[in-house]
Amino acid sequence: MTKKLKSANQEIIEKMASLGQLSATVAHELNNPLEGILTYIKLQSKRLRENNLSKEDFENILYDLNFVIEETMHCGNIVKNLLLFSKQQAFEFKEVNFEHIIEKCILLVAHHLQMSDISLVRNTHKRYLGNLNGKYKFRNIDS
Repeated sequence: MTKKLKSANQEIIEKMASLGQLSATVAHELNNPLEGILTYIKLQSKRLRENNLSKEDFENILYDLNFVIEETMHCGNIVKNLLLFSKQQAFEFKEVNFEHIIEKCILLVAHHLQMSDISLVRNTHKRYLGNLNGKYKFRNIDS
């Protein structure tokens, strides 16, 4: 093979490796919220089969369904970010509500904590300076 052909082959190999890494990242990023969605849908389905829902149970179901909506929107945002993948984003520091992000992380595992009789104690500050571009990375700490 000529140098030019070898170079073209190497470039294709590198692009395929990058595509493989991107695919793995996308699968991982989508799997986390989808797992949470599935857990909450199963839990709410079980609750709705019970005929004697209290007002508190009804409010809990509405709260959990709001979580499902947010996680579904998160999946949509991942897809939108893929479309913007080739564009360079500026690194921007803003005030970030990490308490809200941490609360969403806790919601992902709340059912498992409840089933295992584990209580969680939280002591957080409301806001920190941070970069919003990576806010969903917190969800992947234990994945």
